[in-house]
Amino acid sequence: MTDLPADQPAASSRILLLPPDTRPPTLDLPVGLGRMTGARVSVPPAEALPDFFTPGDTTVLRQWTLRHATAADAMVVCLETLCLGGMIPARRVSDALDVALERLETLRVIKRLNPGLRIYAFGVVVRVAHDNDPHEEKPYYGDWGRELRAYSTAFDRHARHGEPERQALIQARAGVPADILEDWLGTRERNRALHLAAMDLLHQGVLEHLCITLDDTSEYGLAAFDRRMLEARADELNLWEHFDTYPGADEVPCALLTRALRHGLRLRGPGCATAEPWGPPPE
Repeated sequence: MTDLPADQPAASSRILLLPPDTRPPTLDLPVGLGRMTGARVSVPPAEALPDFFTPGDTTVLRQWTLRHATAADAMVVCLETLCLGGMIPARRVSDALDVALERLETLRVIKRLNPGLRIYAFGVVVRVAHDNDPHEEKPYYGDWGRELRAYSTAFDRHARHGEPERQALIQARAGVPADILEDWLGTRERNRALHLAAMDLLHQGVLEHLCITLDDTSEYGLAAFDRRMLEARADELNLWEHFDTYPGADEVPCALLTRALRHGLRLRGPGCATAEPWGPPPE
């Protein structure tokens, strides 16, 4: 593709960003990366975004997405933010699976409204925190964190090695109150189901690319178990050209924004570096 004349700058890429939280690596850095290339990266109002373990306002986030998606070229979206209020809130909130899946359908709606919109989505497999540290977990983790992690390890060892690990699993299960274990596992299962539903959206062409990453990479545990389920689904649907799962979390907004920007560069050519300044989508 030839360069554009100097007096005819290319239109800038218009990218929406729904980050996992408001920390600099996940918000400021991807916005700055977009600015460096002349892209117009827009984010929701600060008051609607998650603030550490305080969930974002999923109603406002959905409305903002619907309002701005028709004028955008691409969107980088954290599934946990759109559907559960944020990456850390997704480990803590009690929202039902059907509610989360209804919010996920927002992506299908905006793709229908703007068929040319390229949606780059990402999520994080729920980690199994060390020790009795409830800082980013539900309050009961302060009393039962070690026992929950022991159960996580025993469950995965039994899933992989079978009968020789059964007694260890029975003992680990007995070490945690049944109601706490049920709640903790239910949160994990809800988030895993959300990720699997996103894989279906990828298979159906709603998403351009999907990353499901892990910030818990222990050899044995429920995070490893979940990863194997995701990989099996990717094999079944033949998604690997557009799907990634790997250790990571905070760098994913920048990585997916780079994918979106590279697509724009291929379409617009070298002249896009002279694009109009960053700013919100037109009203």
